[in-house]
Amino acid sequence: MSNWLVTGGVGYVGSHAVSALAASGRNVVVADNLSSGIAARLPEHIDVHVGDCRDANFLHQLMVGKSITGVVHLAANKQARESQKVPLQYWRNNVGSVLGLVTAFQ
Repeated sequence: MSNWLVTGGVGYVGSHAVSALAASGRNVVVADNLSSGIAARLPEHIDVHVGDCRDANFLHQLMVGKSITGVVHLAANKQARESQKVPLQYWRNNVGSVLGLVTAFQ
């Protein structure tokens, strides 16, 4: 059985991805900072780890410890109007989480 990591898994889209992966028979692990999602959206049996996806060490330990074989990366800020007001914050979070994920594989 495969183990999948969903970053941003408590968000609206992430929670649907988690449910679909779990329904297909995969083990699902969620990494999320809980800044905007709702953990109650997830089925009770889902393994949720709270942390920042910009933290490569956090992701690396999670991927190694849980023997992750696939990743769905959905951790990001998404509010268009807010992103115009604080673009650097969005860039740091959205690009930083991709860099954290890529670096975690090293």
